[in-house]
Amino acid sequence: MKPTKQNQQQVIEVYDKWLYSYLNGDVETYDSYFDNAFHFIGSTNNEEFLNRKGTTDFFRNTAEQFSGKSQLRNETKIVEQFGELVIITHIFDAWFSNGEIWNFYDRFRFSNVLEKNNEGWHFVYQHYSTPDSKAQDGETLGLDKISKENLELREAIQRRTIELEEKNRELEIEGALEHIRAKALAMIVSEDLLDVVVTLRTEFLKLGYEAQYFWHMMWLPDKYEKAMTSGDGTRIGMVMELPRHMHGDIPLLAQWEKSTDPIVIYAMDAEAAIDYVDKMITLGNFQQIDPQAPTHDDIRHIGGLTFVMAKTSHGEIGYSLPGVVENPPKEDLEILVKFADAFDLAHRRFLDIQKAEAQVREAQIETALEKVRSRSLAMQKPDELQEVVAVVAEKLQELGVIFDAGGVILCTYFPDNKDVLHWIAADDFSYSGSYLVPYFENPIFDDAWESKIRGDAYFSKEFSVETKNGFFAYCFEHSDYRDFPDEFKQYALQAEKHHLSAAWSKHSAIIIPSLTGLVPSESNAEILKRFARVFEQAYIRFMDLQVKEEQATALLAEKKRLEDTLSNLQTTQKQLIQAEKMASLGELTAGIAHEIQNPLNFVNNFSEVSNELIDEMNEEIEKGDLEEVKFIAKDIKQNLEKINHHGKRADAIVKGMLQHSRKSTAEKEPTDINKLADEYLRLAYHGLRAKDKSFNAELVTDFDEHIEKVNMIPQDMGRVILNLITNAFYAVNEKKQQKPKVYKPAVTVSTKRVGDKIEIKVTDNGNGIPKHVIDKVFQPFFTTKPTGQGTGLGLSMSYDIIKKGHGGELKVDTQEGEGTEFRIILPVNSLLDG
Repeated sequence: MKPTKQNQQQVIEVYDKWLYSYLNGDVETYDSYFDNAFHFIGSTNNEEFLNRKGTTDFFRNTAEQFSGKSQLRNETKIVEQFGELVIITHIFDAWFSNGEIWNFYDRFRFSNVLEKNNEGWHFVYQHYSTPDSKAQDGETLGLDKISKENLELREAIQRRTIELEEKNRELEIEGALEHIRAKALAMIVSEDLLDVVVTLRTEFLKLGYEAQYFWHMMWLPDKYEKAMTSGDGTRIGMVMELPRHMHGDIPLLAQWEKSTDPIVIYAMDAEAAIDYVDKMITLGNFQQIDPQAPTHDDIRHIGGLTFVMAKTSHGEIGYSLPGVVENPPKEDLEILVKFADAFDLAHRRFLDIQKAEAQVREAQIETALEKVRSRSLAMQKPDELQEVVAVVAEKLQELGVIFDAGGVILCTYFPDNKDVLHWIAADDFSYSGSYLVPYFENPIFDDAWESKIRGDAYFSKEFSVETKNGFFAYCFEHSDYRDFPDEFKQYALQAEKHHLSAAWSKHSAIIIPSLTGLVPSESNAEILKRFARVFEQAYIRFMDLQVKEEQATALLAEKKRLEDTLSNLQTTQKQLIQAEKMASLGELTAGIAHEIQNPLNFVNNFSEVSNELIDEMNEEIEKGDLEEVKFIAKDIKQNLEKINHHGKRADAIVKGMLQHSRKSTAEKEPTDINKLADEYLRLAYHGLRAKDKSFNAELVTDFDEHIEKVNMIPQDMGRVILNLITNAFYAVNEKKQQKPKVYKPAVTVSTKRVGDKIEIKVTDNGNGIPKHVIDKVFQPFFTTKPTGQGTGLGLSMSYDIIKKGHGGELKVDTQEGEGTEFRIILPVNSLLDG
């Protein structure tokens, strides 16, 4: 029956809202229209008779598949009511979008049963279904079509099974290749390439192919580098270097290397295989040996060997088969080619890592060398070279350079013989130090010297046990090696091998002795050469420091000699200065005697007169003539005053003489420069007159009476004035003797204030000073006087007194044949009021 219009309108409204939430993934609204007793049957196997929770959960998990991607077209809605239930049958075409294109999916029939409760209309049941496409018109079941479809299905399954098996094999192969690539990408250090070789064999066997040994070999310009798995394939068994003629002597392999063929098969019978293996062992330089390598009997037992090899971008990979296998399965060869391509990735990774490792290694080496350079430059004394040796040994050990004889030896040479000095750095420092080894005939010594003289950069040679024991036995007895620990001596003499490696420089070398047979690798040899060059610079600095130390010792000795000489000169100088003082004092003595005689004569005369007057006064007292007594007493008093005056005059002369002769106190005091100059003028004049009665000269003074007292050291300034005046008297006296009739000697002493200076001049009209000596007059020990008549220190001392003691100047103006003028110029601040 049809529902009422109101019910139909309400249920259609509910259905449309619910359908909108379904098509747009609105889970909450979708679930809100379900009754608690709701059940659902859908069109898929997962939607059979679900309850409310199961239906909502399924929708929540699948809503995004068609949310916003679905359209309903060609719709029909039928609404019917049966009692309290309303049934909506909704028939439509479902279209779905896979991007920009809408695709028809199927025709759907959707049955909905709704029931009204207190909250409104709710779904109690839903069922989705699609028409049966197999049944034709008038049929309920399409049996014929089902049979045909089943046959087609079986054939499709068979085809699909083959496809899947092929696909699975492809996946297995791709998986194996991916494992190889993953192993390659996981490489951290270059040695990990060996693990990739093991992986090649492992994956090859997993795919069901046969292989015994697996290897990779790099074709380098001058050699092959080969790494081969062990017999069980779990690890690398052999690592070796082979000469290029190893394969170059085999025409098949030589031609293959030059061709573009990806694969070669080299089958050998037992004897040929044995010959190949023996040749590989003889020519190979092995870094690693497989103790489980096959013996001759093993090879004969399996009937020979077959090598299957595929080219890579850098060389080859390959595997071996037991016996002679002329034609291995084609699929095996194809897989090996694919493995070769995959291994190229590992090799590219290997090259990148190798390059990075080389850069890191170079940085490590350069850092180590810089440590040696820094320590070398820091050397201040020759004995610090042992510390440089220790740094060299430490850094070589950090870099992994082999030295198994207990340490490293740095060898230095002498320019005139074949003796050597070994600088040794031992691990425990038990015998670190320098050891002199005098040359003696022994193959070790001789071969090493020949290599150095030849100009080799590097030397490496193994010596017999007999040669080694002869060398060490001699050294332990006749060289500083005698000081080695006994345990090392025993170790060296009991060793069964001895190999010597050395990196040479001009003055030094780094020597690596080996008592186990281990030899520095090619790369380590290069490191030793670099260290040898750096140590050579250190040794050159050591030799420079030795020279400087010897020079410093010589300089200290010379310094001591010069200091002693200087001390002697200073003593002599003091004696000469004292002699000069005494000479000037001698010049004064006669003048002083003359000057002091006058006041003494007055004292004596007035004393005698006074004595007579006292007698007369006594007579007059007896007579009682007091007036006469007073008159006589007055005369006596006058005489006493004159005696006192001349006594003070004599005292002043004596004090002046004492002041001139004693050591200067360097204390300045106010001094009347005019009086000082006049006094020394007269003393010098009378002193010369006393020695030579025939000497006579005109004394002229011109003193500036306005000059105040000058702050100076009077005894020092007196010496200067006396020296200048004495020289002036000597000059005029010399000229007088040359021209006794027409020449009149004259010496002038004057003082004058000129601006902010005062001048004291001593002028003579003698012969003057020759031009060729004028610049030398103030030099110590220079004199124009005959030997024995002057020390040559007078003017030099005078110059220092004026210049250094008083801040003034001492200048000379002269004209040959006319005379000389010395000028003392003192600054005005020397004045007492300044």
